[in-house]
Amino acid sequence: MKFFKSFLNFFTAITTAITALVGAVTLISGYTGVSPYIPLQILCSGAVTALITAVIYSFEFRSRKHFILMTAIHYVLLCITMNAIGIMFGWIDAAVIDILMMCVDVAVVYVIVFGITYVLMKKEADELNRALNERNKKS
Repeated sequence: MKFFKSFLNFFTAITTAITALVGAVTLISGYTGVSPYIPLQILCSGAVTALITAVIYSFEFRSRKHFILMTAIHYVLLCITMNAIGIMFGWIDAAVIDILMMCVDVAVVYVIVFGITYVLMKKEADELNRALNERNKKS
């Protein structure tokens, strides 16, 4: 159940970030040829990347070094996945510049999702601490 909740949280955050990024890039570039399938494609890419993220972060990290290593592996996996999805959906060409830009896009989504996750986890931790303090006051 914890894994499923984690997957849903990541899916929501990642899909929101991808949607915002696609919207911003489309708006800034003035591109008007957006596919009518883009919402479904975003949901698909959000689900795939959320699954990868939930799997990677379901492990207990033994040290800061282990966390950094797993985060680097996670980023590389996301870059590979999103480049494959991007090429498959016609978002990018298999050109070096497009692949590098997708890696930058993955980094932007990574930062946005990290921020969303941090805020949600902090809120949850604050609620737990508040509940524990109330329980300790009663004891």
